[in-house]
Amino acid sequence: MLLNIEFKKVKDLFSLLQVDTTNIRISDFGLESEFDDEVQRKFYNSKSSLTLKYDPKVISNMIKGFQEKKITDIDFNFEYELSDNLEQVIADSLAILSIRNAKLTANKTCNELGLKIMDIRNVSKSSYEIMQSEFAPPLKPQVKFTPPVIKRSEEIFNSFEVEEITRSEEIMITYEIERK
Repeated sequence: MLLNIEFKKVKDLFSLLQVDTTNIRISDFGLESEFDDEVQRKFYNSKSSLTLKYDPKVISNMIKGFQEKKITDIDFNFEYELSDNLEQVIADSLAILSIRNAKLTANKTCNELGLKIMDIRNVSKSSYEIMQSEFAPPLKPQVKFTPPVIKRSEEIFNSFEVEEITRSEEIMITYEIERK
């Protein structure tokens, strides 16, 4: 199948660029038929996407390799996101900060009103993620290169703005209070 030949070309290209190919996964595959009225023939289009997970340095080196080898017949997209582990570390840190802030605010409020905190009645948590940027991006940030263009002495990730992702943890604590 022609698609297998194209996959082999991609794998050979990555080998030429000295990129580890064990992380390559087929993430999308489609086969569509189309009838051309002018020639009275049916055509088939096959499309597939490969997914690779690498750190930014490897991706930067891949793009430089495309440039150095003068490879122009390629569509290359990349997305960036937090790893599950880093996302959990951030969520935990934000939860701790939220709890400290809630406790500090409750103590200040009680002191001003002549009250004291006796016990905690309820604790609830919610979190949300806000994607911010100066443009209206797709749900996941993508940059498309056809062909890639790279500044001579700079890394690719110093050449583009990276979208900021804001994560928030909200902790609501209900306290039992009484007069001092």
